[in-house]
Amino acid sequence: MSLKCTGFLAAVLFCFFISISCGDDSGKDKIKGNYDLPTVCKDTCNEVFTVSELENELKNGTSACVCVKAGTYEGSFVIERSVAVIGESGENTVIAIDGDTTVAIKSDDVILQSLTIKTSGKNFSGILADNIKNLEMNDLLVEATDGTGITIENSEGIVVQNGIVVQNGIVVQNGIFDQSGQGSGIKVSDSKDVAVSGGSVSVNGGKSAMEFNNTTGIVVQNGIVVQNGIIVQNGILLNSGDETGFRSDTESPPFSFGLVFNGCSDGVIEDVSLINNGVEGNNSNSWSLIAMDSKSVSIHNASFDGTGSSNSTAIYSSNSSLFLENTDVSKYTKDGVVLKNNSEISISGGRIFSVSSDSAAIYADDSSVSLDSDLEITDIENSTDPTGGRGIALINNSIISAKDIKVSNCRSTGIIFDNSFGEISGSVISGNRYTGIWIQNAVGSAEKNININDSDISDNSGVGIFIIDSAAIEIKDTDIRGSSLKEWNEQKVGDGIVFLGRAIRDTKDALFLENIVFDGNGRAGAIFDGKSNAETELAGITAVNLSVIDSSGESEGKYGIVVQNGKRPETLDDAVTSNVFQQNDSDFSGSLVIIDETQQLN
Repeated sequence: MSLKCTGFLAAVLFCFFISISCGDDSGKDKIKGNYDLPTVCKDTCNEVFTVSELENELKNGTSACVCVKAGTYEGSFVIERSVAVIGESGENTVIAIDGDTTVAIKSDDVILQSLTIKTSGKNFSGILADNIKNLEMNDLLVEATDGTGITIENSEGIVVQNGIVVQNGIVVQNGIFDQSGQGSGIKVSDSKDVAVSGGSVSVNGGKSAMEFNNTTGIVVQNGIVVQNGIIVQNGILLNSGDETGFRSDTESPPFSFGLVFNGCSDGVIEDVSLINNGVEGNNSNSWSLIAMDSKSVSIHNASFDGTGSSNSTAIYSSNSSLFLENTDVSKYTKDGVVLKNNSEISISGGRIFSVSSDSAAIYADDSSVSLDSDLEITDIENSTDPTGGRGIALINNSIISAKDIKVSNCRSTGIIFDNSFGEISGSVISGNRYTGIWIQNAVGSAEKNININDSDISDNSGVGIFIIDSAAIEIKDTDIRGSSLKEWNEQKVGDGIVFLGRAIRDTKDALFLENIVFDGNGRAGAIFDGKSNAETELAGITAVNLSVIDSSGESEGKYGIVVQNGKRPETLDDAVTSNVFQQNDSDFSGSLVIIDETQQLN
């Protein structure tokens, strides 16, 4: 019995001594600093105090976590194993070098947390990860003067959250990425599954806040992207020498970008504000978001704000597909959303407002636009082009599907179709200062046409709906009212519908009208001008149930349905169910002055 008890006591004493000797490796009370350890560390960490200790731990260490005591560690460090590197204080634990990349990551499964990382010089990064998987970066401060803050290449499973990047010794709190020089704040190439959240990005004098090239599975959320005073001379080539379309071979103005997607897919931007305080001066250009050759880029609950910028555009898309939901775009000085080269965009909800535009708040060139769910486009002004300030401009076979939207208070036309087609339904087009809807050069067919239905076209200046040199247009179940008088060639025009052109005399079904109410228009309910002699029947007009009323009591209206420069088809008279100006129409002779030009769109 005594032998057994002695053996038991020896075993207890042995375990006691072993527990003491193991304290240096596993006892949390032996760590001198105060660290916020992630779960993977399991409350254990090897603490380092010198450059050589840090270098050795990153290369040859065995602990899952390395705790870096507050201080400055000068050098270029390479992480060659799976490890969590935790600083004692994000601001006071500094890893820095001039003229080289500060931290290069060459292993999978790495965490960087609570560190300040500094670098300077072109072609260098604060953090460089190449061909790795599963990198998590939390609560970082990265200063990258003339270089790039964070560069990710050929990698997957990247998470950046609650990050802080500062430059020139400026400490910016509350999750702000701030980068200066010629590089980008965060640059990701040939990678997948990249998440950036809970931080802000500010770029001063650099290229872009965030740039994604040939990358899939991108998530940017819960942060603020700030683009401020970015100047890059002689244009920008975004990826592998491919031109963005913004560069010329001669002197180019400065350019700046916020988020760049190039050859990417499945990107998500959520709960993010892009604030574009771009480059000042008339020769500068800035874009908050550029998507090129990218698919399925989704933007949710975001805000694009161009306050204080010159020649700024919120979104530029080329051969890309985007989805915007509950997103606001405001205060840009050149354009709101520009779509080119077979781009597609779907916008649900949100507002585009207070934009000064040479063309339109939404400008689509050979692209498709889908709008719904109470999207509002309002208060659009012109920038330098006197005919600018449109709500939506569609050119070169663009297609639109718009349901339950509102386009109002545009300096020029609410919606213009130029050799483009589509449908406007359940929408309000009102208070625009140079026609509500303008259709030109749109000679369609049964398969490709323009449909306007169940909509309210009201209180626009000059003309509610103006149609010139177009065909295959159908307008149904729509009120066209309150078109106010506007000076045109020393005459006053103020009409519900004006159809001008040869199509209504020599094209079958050029215009179909059904259940239309003309109410309180300044001069006429509708004018059809065949640009022909009085004996040529305007047989391209088909109408059912047209009503001309004047409920406002203040209208200067004089005419109901006017046909000029062509013979009035009998079917048109049969379609008019009521007309308070019937006698005026019957006595009418001659021609009314009407708008007779096409708009030039740039």
